Amino acid sequence: MEFPLLLKVGSLVTFPEALTASWFCFRFFGLRPPRFFPRLILLAIAASVLIVISLALADPLIQPFAGMVLYFAVLSLVCPDLPWKVRAFLTLVTGLLFFLVELSSVVYLASIGGSLPTDPGDWPLYRFFQKFWPAHALLGSSALWMEITGRSPGRRVLHFLMNERNRYIQHYVVLAFVQCFLLILLFMTRYVHVRESGMRLLFYVGIFAVIVISFLTVRLIARARDEAIRVTQEAFVGDLMQMLTTIRGQRHDFVNHVQTMYAMLTMKKHEQLKQYMEEVVGEIRSVTRLAEKIPATALESLLMAKQAIAQVKQIRFEYRLTELPEGLSAVRSIDLVRIVGNLVDNAFDEVMKQKESSRIVTLDIDQAEGELCISVGNAGDPLTEAERKRIFTPGYSTKKKGHEGLGLPIVVERVRHYGGDVEVGFQPERGIVFTARIPINPEVRHV
Repeated sequence: MEFPLLLKVGSLVTFPEALTASWFCFRFFGLRPPRFFPRLILLAIAASVLIVISLALADPLIQPFAGMVLYFAVLSLVCPDLPWKVRAFLTLVTGLLFFLVELSSVVYLASIGGSLPTDPGDWPLYRFFQKFWPAHALLGSSALWMEITGRSPGRRVLHFLMNERNRYIQHYVVLAFVQCFLLILLFMTRYVHVRESGMRLLFYVGIFAVIVISFLTVRLIARARDEAIRVTQEAFVGDLMQMLTTIRGQRHDFVNHVQTMYAMLTMKKHEQLKQYMEEVVGEIRSVTRLAEKIPATALESLLMAKQAIAQVKQIRFEYRLTELPEGLSAVRSIDLVRIVGNLVDNAFDEVMKQKESSRIVTLDIDQAEGELCISVGNAGDPLTEAERKRIFTPGYSTKKKGHEGLGLPIVVERVRHYGGDVEVGFQPERGIVFTARIPINPEVRHV
């Protein structure tokens, strides 16, 4: 391309495209680095200059991918504080938007009956605005709307993808992007650049990508089920073993109690013996009440185990469990155990900071208005605003060293998997309260 044409393409197409697409992506995924707008303008200018230069050097079908490499390099220089995974993801999404702008321009011109000469050098100036600027205006107005309202619809998606450790999900996301790029490239080869020679190769590559993605999807579902079952079994067996250890310890203590009472009787300390026996009888009754509750579900079994653990830790654990929804699938039961178990464990850890008389944890599970509501409260002071913002962040913990800070993020991920949400608040009578709401509409099915 000649320099005047490169200048025209850079100023009228590439720069506004890089600016609006980058702004849209940052706002959509809730990214707001310091000095955002100066960085954004610098990113758009540098990326557009390099991409325009690559237009003169690379083949039209290769140039979009070369442009993505250049965009990633510029983004890494302008925003080095962003993790490399986030920069790579932004580059992929921005590149996808670049492709969509090109496709939308073709569709728009076809809808209004417009046509362009084959050589861009012969295009009149107003045609550049007519072809590309409707898409630029749409991206820019969407970014401006999110900027004004403070909305970031893709924040949770980015958080999930960046913190997900399952490599199958990561592979699936990459292959999904590859499939999108192949489909768009196939369209551009056929309708934009009109190259029949590359159509067959792209078609076979696209079919192969669809097969691979389908295979990984099925495998991902199977692995996710197995992983959920394994984690729940490990947690349940651990709690069950601790409950059995508690029972053995109580049996050992009972022998000591009998010996102590026999010694008091021998020494004729009848008043002390009466007081001591009342304490022992009270403890036996609490254990008997626990043993008489035969669990009917996995959740009830978990709560029995947590009750035994609470007795060992001198925690007053009270729970109210209404009838669970009928037809609860095995997977949802497993996730319910994970959600409740992590919330209760978190509450236990928090109240251990309190004196023994203040160690109170309450659990309330109820269903109303098409939602399953799980509410766990623990005695304590209200969270600060900074703690409320970071409490669900993986790795963040208010506890001592040795805690990975993954319990609450696991709860949030599982609840949101079923279309629900988790919130934290404070109630004077219960303390810090975590509430998870999960839709139980029978028409909504999850894998």
